[in-house]
Amino acid sequence: MVEKSFVQERKSPKLSLSEIIKKKDYKALSEHLEEGIKDYLDSDTFQNYLDFVSKFHKYSQKNVRLILAQKPTASYIAGFQAWKKNERNVKKGSKAIYVYAPYFKDKVDKEGNKVTDENGEIVKETRYFLTPVFDVSQTEGKEIPKPVYNLSEDMDDSKTFMQTYKALVELSPVPVSIQPIPIEANGYYDPTKKEIVVRQGLGEIMTLKVLLHELTHATLHTDSQAFFGDPTYRRQEFEAESVAYIVSNHLGLDTSNYSFGYLSSWTDQGNKLEELTTSLETITTQAKGLIERADQLLNRVYTLDAPKNKFEERLARARGQEITEPRTPAKEYEVADPKVRRPTKTL
Repeated sequence: MVEKSFVQERKSPKLSLSEIIKKKDYKALSEHLEEGIKDYLDSDTFQNYLDFVSKFHKYSQKNVRLILAQKPTASYIAGFQAWKKNERNVKKGSKAIYVYAPYFKDKVDKEGNKVTDENGEIVKETRYFLTPVFDVSQTEGKEIPKPVYNLSEDMDDSKTFMQTYKALVELSPVPVSIQPIPIEANGYYDPTKKEIVVRQGLGEIMTLKVLLHELTHATLHTDSQAFFGDPTYRRQEFEAESVAYIVSNHLGLDTSNYSFGYLSSWTDQGNKLEELTTSLETITTQAKGLIERADQLLNRVYTLDAPKNKFEERLARARGQEITEPRTPAKEYEVADPKVRRPTKTL
């Protein structure tokens, strides 16, 4: 009788994020980020992600998660040369933070021939590579300019409220009004009448937060037929609340009374983690758009009489670009493009 010899297959130990980045293992990095999505079902972890989006709104959700995983204390990042141009130097021995940066490559067919469109132009493909950046805490030099506006300091002034309210109304794709509401709600977006109504008498900060919530519905869920309490309704509320939190945080409004209880029942409602990834993309993209447009309007209001400052202008231009140091990638990796009457009771 021949004894069978069983050899237990030895599994390779999982690499840490820093090891994956060091090896430039793009496949492992993608898997690491995908696996990490389940951590965002914890409301505190998710809220921390939203805090990061408010600071790094120019970055994709994958890059926000990469930054958060590598340096949770980061507040503002830029490339080595970008810091140098803004009269700050990266401290010796600082460990770089790596993020995805895009570059374009000619598309080729199976035979290696370049693909052209109907006009005979060569079709370009977007590829991504990892590039190093550094947080402001890792630099030294000229003082960083303060934001042009900070609503947490200025909201006691009624003029500030009106300027901010008018800016947000200007961003709305539908008419906005403040009036008494007979139902138990702080505001709502009516997809039939295409209008936003905010309850009268909420106070300055709550009015702005409710408006941000409904702005998201009016932009993302224009023709929603979701019923109160169903999975689609809950997902849309989750997205609107998350966007309102990010933008409120960015503007400097108090966000202490926000909650994200829906996360705890995400999988119980039949939702998959892939759907959470899609919602994260939706939330990040929508918040980015609102923040950029709100910043343009509010900066214009607050800088009408402000003197020009060349350093601040250069820094503003640098902040307007996600990556300021293009370089030849060591290894390429293709990333797919992201798929991109409702009352508000509480915030």
